[in-house]
Amino acid sequence: MAQEIKNTFLKSKMNKDLDDRILPNGEYRDALNISVGRSEDNDVGALENIIGNDLLSSTNLGGGGLETIGIYASDTNEAIYVFLTNYTDNNPDEPTPAPENTLHYIYSYNSSTNQYTKLVEGAFLNFSKTNRVIGINLLEELLFWTDNRNQPRKINITLAIVSTNSVTPISEDTSNSRTPAPTPAPPAVSSSYYTKEHQISVAKYNPYQAIELYTKATVVNAVSGVNDSIYVIGDFVDFYTPYIGATMTSVNNNGTQYLIVESVAVQYDGNTRIKANKVIVSVPVVGELWTLAKSTMTNEDDAVNWPGDPNYLEDVYARFSYRFKYDDNEYSLMAPFTQIAYIPTQKGYWLNGDEDAAYQSTVVQFMKNNVQNIGLVIALPDEIRNLATNYKIQELDILFREAGSLAVKVLESVPISVINNSLNSAVRTNTSNIYTYDYQSRKPYRVLPEAQTVRVYDKVPIRAFSQESAGSRIIYGNYIDKHTPPETLNYNCRISDKLSFGKFTNFVEYPNSTVKRNRNYQIGFVLADKYGRSSPVILSSVDKGVISATEGFFSGSTIYSPYDDADTSTDIKTWFGDAISVTVNSNVQSFLNSTTGTPGLYATEVNYQSSGIGYAVADGSTISSNIYTFSIDPVFQATNKNVPRVGDYLRGEYTDYVEVTDISNPVGTLTYTITTIGQVNQSYLWIEPPTNIPVLRFAYDINDLGWYSYKVVVKQTQQDYYNAYLPGFLNGYPVSKDSNGTPVYPVTDPFVEFPTNELNKTAHVVLLNDNINKIPRDLQEVGPEQRQYRSSVKLYGRVNNFRPSSLSTDTKTKQYFPRTSLSSNATNDVASTIASARDLEFAPDWIFNSVGLYQLNTNPYIARISTSENSTDNPLGVILSEPNAGNTDEVPVLTPMLTIYETEAQESLLDIYWETTTGGLISDLNEDVSTSVGGGAQIQIAGVSLEESDPNGQPITDYFYALSAEGQVLTTSVFSNLRVTNANGNIVDRDFSLQNAAVGSPEEGGARIILENELVFTSVSAQRDVFTFVFTAEIFNALGVSQGTTQQSITGTLQNIDPVIDYNGGTIIIRENETLITNGLSGVNGASSSVALGLVWSMEVFPIGSAVPIQPNTIDWVINSTTGEITKPPYGVDLGTYTIKVTLTDASGGEGALTDTLDINVQVKPALVNDGVIPLGCFANPQVLYNGSDYSWPQRPVWIEKQIICSSNRYHGSDNYGFREPINGIFYISDNVLSVSDFYDWTGLYDEPPTMETNDLTPIAPDNGWPTGVYRIGEISHTRGTLAMSINMTMDPVWDAIAGNWTFDHVLGVKSVEWYYRFAADSLYTATAWAPIPRDADENQSGGNVPGGLFNSPYFAQRFPYHDQYKPFNKSLCDTFGQTPWWATPENSSVFGLFTSGFQPNIENKDPLWCWSTYKEPMFITGVRTSNYKNYPLAISAGRKIEYAIVVEQLTSVSCTGRSQDYFRDVAVGWCTITDLNNSTCVPVEGSNVVVSGNVLEVQRSTEYNGPQGGNIWLETPATEVYPPLYTNIYFGEMISTLFTDVEMTTPYKPASADAQFINYNYKILSQGVGYTNPETGNSLEVGQLQWAASFSSITGAKISYTDQVGSIQTSGKPLVIDGGERNYIYTTATATTIQDKGQYFLQWPPNKPLIPNNGPC
Repeated sequence: MAQEIKNTFLKSKMNKDLDDRILPNGEYRDALNISVGRSEDNDVGALENIIGNDLLSSTNLGGGGLETIGIYASDTNEAIYVFLTNYTDNNPDEPTPAPENTLHYIYSYNSSTNQYTKLVEGAFLNFSKTNRVIGINLLEELLFWTDNRNQPRKINITLAIVSTNSVTPISEDTSNSRTPAPTPAPPAVSSSYYTKEHQISVAKYNPYQAIELYTKATVVNAVSGVNDSIYVIGDFVDFYTPYIGATMTSVNNNGTQYLIVESVAVQYDGNTRIKANKVIVSVPVVGELWTLAKSTMTNEDDAVNWPGDPNYLEDVYARFSYRFKYDDNEYSLMAPFTQIAYIPTQKGYWLNGDEDAAYQSTVVQFMKNNVQNIGLVIALPDEIRNLATNYKIQELDILFREAGSLAVKVLESVPISVINNSLNSAVRTNTSNIYTYDYQSRKPYRVLPEAQTVRVYDKVPIRAFSQESAGSRIIYGNYIDKHTPPETLNYNCRISDKLSFGKFTNFVEYPNSTVKRNRNYQIGFVLADKYGRSSPVILSSVDKGVISATEGFFSGSTIYSPYDDADTSTDIKTWFGDAISVTVNSNVQSFLNSTTGTPGLYATEVNYQSSGIGYAVADGSTISSNIYTFSIDPVFQATNKNVPRVGDYLRGEYTDYVEVTDISNPVGTLTYTITTIGQVNQSYLWIEPPTNIPVLRFAYDINDLGWYSYKVVVKQTQQDYYNAYLPGFLNGYPVSKDSNGTPVYPVTDPFVEFPTNELNKTAHVVLLNDNINKIPRDLQEVGPEQRQYRSSVKLYGRVNNFRPSSLSTDTKTKQYFPRTSLSSNATNDVASTIASARDLEFAPDWIFNSVGLYQLNTNPYIARISTSENSTDNPLGVILSEPNAGNTDEVPVLTPMLTIYETEAQESLLDIYWETTTGGLISDLNEDVSTSVGGGAQIQIAGVSLEESDPNGQPITDYFYALSAEGQVLTTSVFSNLRVTNANGNIVDRDFSLQNAAVGSPEEGGARIILENELVFTSVSAQRDVFTFVFTAEIFNALGVSQGTTQQSITGTLQNIDPVIDYNGGTIIIRENETLITNGLSGVNGASSSVALGLVWSMEVFPIGSAVPIQPNTIDWVINSTTGEITKPPYGVDLGTYTIKVTLTDASGGEGALTDTLDINVQVKPALVNDGVIPLGCFANPQVLYNGSDYSWPQRPVWIEKQIICSSNRYHGSDNYGFREPINGIFYISDNVLSVSDFYDWTGLYDEPPTMETNDLTPIAPDNGWPTGVYRIGEISHTRGTLAMSINMTMDPVWDAIAGNWTFDHVLGVKSVEWYYRFAADSLYTATAWAPIPRDADENQSGGNVPGGLFNSPYFAQRFPYHDQYKPFNKSLCDTFGQTPWWATPENSSVFGLFTSGFQPNIENKDPLWCWSTYKEPMFITGVRTSNYKNYPLAISAGRKIEYAIVVEQLTSVSCTGRSQDYFRDVAVGWCTITDLNNSTCVPVEGSNVVVSGNVLEVQRSTEYNGPQGGNIWLETPATEVYPPLYTNIYFGEMISTLFTDVEMTTPYKPASADAQFINYNYKILSQGVGYTNPETGNSLEVGQLQWAASFSSITGAKISYTDQVGSIQTSGKPLVIDGGERNYIYTTATATTIQDKGQYFLQWPPNKPLIPNNGPC
């Protein structure tokens, strides 16, 4: 048999580290659901099976979106408690009450029965998914929890489970496996025990109302005109019979009439009559509200069967209170105690003999409590029948405390069942919340422990983040334990007679109580939530007080009650005593804010629909059970129509508030029927108001933790004092006897010599019995033999003795007023000496009439009184030292009479406030304030409109007013004490003022806030310049009585105003070499004074028409952020038009900054030519050779004025053809004067002509041997801008004597025009040699590019045979002429600007080829008119100092007319014009300068086409304006780089399509000169006949250089033929057979005529 192995597991240790075989005894390797036995038996350490956990796979309890927010497992009762909700508060920092339609539950799950039980449900739980229930504890049957959202709560789980339906339990899992358990059964159905917040709060409901010592009923009189009765509709005898003996008052009939209910009876009409004991002075009217008030304090000496102790209260000054005991054996706080229940015997009146007894015994015997039975009237928080259900109240403790004692005793604990039985009384119905406890002078049966008497409020936090239990205590952590109260309330106080009408009933409740005179009082308010969490004492915001002309002084919180100063001050017969009257001027306000801790109000007036507050009811409202019917007063429906809504609350009759559940309002009516949970308070009925005043009623929103109730507290530290009842005062000193024993005035030889000048300064009085202690001697620091003493107690005379007249010998008493009429402060006396009569030498045998000093023979103590200054006008005591007037033998007698001194009250060391019985619901107080007649229920505040553009003196608000509840302006309001702070807390009063409207103005009674110093919105304004305006409004009622002052605050934020860019200019024109675009834009930041503080400039730059900004380099477009100055580097940006979007930002770009933007168009234009280059003046029509009819032509070629060159009139040739002697010209621009020799090396030109016969056709000298003229046309090197230089040639017409007119039968001839440049020396560079100008330097890149040809170079020059260079020899033109010359083919053609020629590669261009033609119709060419005007332009931009030389070689005129040479005087004229291409000043056309003002030219274009060079579209001129005009400022058509669509030339013209970018264009301007007219038509010539062709980019609008990089070509000059074209010839020296060999060519013109070479006429 195997050996048995045993093991014990005492260690209870699982060990998975070691091998099973070596595990130590007492340890185990693995286990599941076991426990180790701990018994003392032999199985100690053995393993025992236990039940394991079950996994519940489905715990869905139903409802949409439910989420578990808390869970707690209890091993004690095998239950799991689950907290669920579907509500998510989106702002958990400022919680919002959960809506009624959200789901909130607490369930328990029983692990034994596998059953759910619903414990609590309802929106009042106010759960939220954002606030987990993080602290849950179970103490016996009490489940506590906290969620840091609501106040800590608890429920009794036993009471919560009222009934549960049986459900199928989950089957038991016996496998102890971890597999999911079965789905639990559906929740058990349960009825909720808890339905309100105050039922589940840990802090319990606080009874806020003091016990009342009177009963009260109100009567709305139903009958007018009866002078001794009031009436109630219906039979209410049973209800009003208990009020027989009650005092009757109304507003018009106060308590001074002493109207008493004599009887209550039903009349013949079924109505109830309440009859008074006498005639009513102000006869009752219908609707007048009457109050029946009856004290519940009675004396039962005459009651035979009264069971109480008749002597118990005789010397006891008792106060009463109560508290509740709840279902969990918890107690509420104690309600406020009553005032002392005390009515003296004799009702406090002195009867015959009482005065003598008082000074004889120094005690007032009747000052004993005459009260024996007291009805303690307790207002319960709900109907008596609902107390246990709604408030869980089980018992009511009646509490008792003697004045001056801290001990609180219990008179009786009244079970709730006894209270329920009280509903059977004859007076109360079964729907009452009033319980009257009949106290019959029984002694208390127990004393409360001290811990309960000092329990001011439950120490339960408002919110707590953590909760734990220790023993039987719940501990909270990380909590908020108090609300933040208002800093002040707006009220005034005054000492006044008790009011004895309306709601004022203290003259009945406490008939013998009065506010003590010569005392200081401080009155404050204490607010509390529904659970007793109280505020500190809150004082008034108006402590300086106000004075009313009719009602006297109203103080703030602190007030002094003075003595009267005259007999007329108080009418004893109608005086019920003094009371502190508190006038609340403004509503108690608090707004829910979790950050500041302010809880808001429990009940907040609902004002949602109209400008006024509440809703105004009309006559006819009714209340029947839970149905309330009313109509809106049509007079006030526009201003007061905030009628209740479903879910709102109204004041309840038997509970605090009742919820509105249904509203009926028939269409078209102002009548509403309201259904509520519980009966609406009777105060919602209509009561006759003053004229034009609405009867306002209010609905409320409920906030459970808001301020709920208030009570008035008073601090009065002057406590104990005494009345010294004395036998009469002696004014001055007694009369001394003389040696004869008879009085003589003055006394001679007296036994005792008394002072004679102490009248009204010193008085004497006898001190007997207790008066010696009331006016004690100062016995400290006295000597052993001292017999006279001083008393430091201040004394105030209250009753004085006096002689009615100087003739009287008797004595009487009267009221004494220890104050002067000039001051309210009391004047006091002091006992300067207290000693026995003999020590004061007042022995009976030494003075007359010693009987006047009471019991003088007993040697009593006598007090010598130093009387105050008041004694002069108000003497204290009787004078004995003077005889009676008229009879010196009669000596006045001092008869003992009652006189009274009041001692100074002792200051208590307890600086505490004493609670009063004055308190109630805050909503009732606010309603009283809101509905007071003429009272300022609210301050109507206009919004603050504060903008930085506001100037000094600008009102920033409209007028605001103090309004009555009905929205009427209180015109007597005055506003003052403006205090303004910004968001940083800085006081900025200097910037604002408060302006009251002028009296008599339409705004009277209003005020507004004025801006005194202009404000500027800066970078910190968004955070700083949020202003709080606090001001004081003193509000007066319609009678001119100040209702006190109230502080009102409003806020306003400085609003930024858009800055403004001040720019009046249009497009900015800037040259590319310039840097400054603007010298500083002007802008203001919106402030009224147009300051520039905090402005920041920025910009973006866009190409014109583009939405995409360019990204400039830091050296490109720059704007100064401070000044707005915009700059660019010279030549740093492309030419063109740009849009600069300038942004002006204020507030330094900080928070709240605003901007203004402005688009500025900037045209970057080419630089202007530097000064000194372009000469002054303009030669447009140099007809210098013509001299009237004198044909004195030069015989040799000459140059005139160094500007004009002209050929000689010497003619070479035959009658058929010939030419004038040519001339050369060199035009140059240089810093230095040059001569022809300076150009010889590279031009070969001489300055003398060759020898040549007249009729020779071939020069003797070389080609360049003709005379040369040199002209310095510019005296400064070209350093900047684009210089347009043109060689102009023309001939004057010749007079044809035979024909009798001017003839044009001639042509111009020139061998070549060549252009040279060199760089002049400057600080950076040395001078260079002359060189041809590169063709790409020209704006149009004109020049030749034929391979191997003369112009196959990058230089610009015109060297060509003398044919007309202006005809566009190209393929399309030749096609028009009907032939295609070989030189016009694309591979051989050369297109260079305006000049088109064709050459064979082997041309030897030595001799000129004369070519001429004759036209009757003018041929238009660039800048000139007919064929006798020719122009060769060039435009160069400078980058360094450039000097130019333009060489014109062999300028002449050629003729082939067939006429005699004697008739030909035509000579060629040439000159050089230079101007600024981009700012032209001299452009000769048709003999005049065509430059127009503004330099803006209108251009007419053709249809866009995709054509070859030059195109084949010719516009007739003048043409119809088919397309909108284009614009340019360039007069040289071939030099135009961009055309514009607007006259400002900011928007480039762009062809619509890239497939058609060619246009023909011409100028549309008339020649301004004196040019020639067409001899056939007589028409003047138009520049519009000049036409060019070019291609422009459809993307940028820039001109496109096409074949040979030439930009534009001239397409004008359409030849017209006269006489059938027979006189168009070409001449050459070659024969017909050698033409092609010599490479010379013939132009057949027109093409249908044969060419006959060498056959003149050609």
